[in-house]
Amino acid sequence: MPTKAKNIQLATKRQDVKYGGVVYRTFLINEKIFFVASEANSILRVGNFYQYVNNHAYASEKCHVYNGEVKNNYLKRVVSESALRRFAKTFKVGDMIDLVEAARAAYVMPIAKSTESDRVESVKPIETAKPAPVASVDPELKRMVERLQASNDALKAMVAKLQPKPSGYVDSLQRQSKNNITAKTTAQVAADYGYSLAEFKAKLVGFGMIEDNEMIELSGSLARQGCDILKNYPKITDEQLWTIKGQITLYELLAAKGVEPLIDKLNDIETVYNISI
Repeated sequence: MPTKAKNIQLATKRQDVKYGGVVYRTFLINEKIFFVASEANSILRVGNFYQYVNNHAYASEKCHVYNGEVKNNYLKRVVSESALRRFAKTFKVGDMIDLVEAARAAYVMPIAKSTESDRVESVKPIETAKPAPVASVDPELKRMVERLQASNDALKAMVAKLQPKPSGYVDSLQRQSKNNITAKTTAQVAADYGYSLAEFKAKLVGFGMIEDNEMIELSGSLARQGCDILKNYPKITDEQLWTIKGQITLYELLAAKGVEPLIDKLNDIETVYNISI
């Protein structure tokens, strides 16, 4: 089968173009820039590139040219810049477009009109929606919102004031329970409230919490709520023991009658005067 004759053209100029640290050979043929096909494909990376050029480049966009060297002046297959632009667009290779523009600059040729439309962007910019214009607020509506906000703040403050205050006394009792300190004598409980043993017993009797007799007998109200004492001793002495559960129940009933332990009174003073005691 006869071999097809090669399309050999004469270059009027050769220019080496450096791009990305690599030198690419280019030739000016009929006022058009041609690239060595194998070197251009180092950027495009198209499989079986010669066959691709044969199938997708016009006859005027491909030919053979002598490489212009004094020694080993052999033929090289070259491809025009217009074909490389199309290939770059097909395979989305922006570097190929940049290489073509670098070659045009080297030949001091004007930038092709299609450059901007052909340029391949690696990442398309995200289009952000323009903010909607802010509508003017009716002054009366604004004043109404401010009044409602003020009322809401006042209600929050009122609710916070009505909330039961955390008790440092109960916290201390719960810590004692975790440390296996499970009971206190009546005298110790009285001291927590700032009373003597006799004063404390009289107050409990007055509130109907214990019976007025020789032993600390729980009244019905305390007994029904699970308040218990350890009746290890037959008479009313400072050795009579109150369990942690009994102390907390007693605290809740006394607090309802306005009687607070000393630690909570000190916390109230600290809150009112903003001081540390």
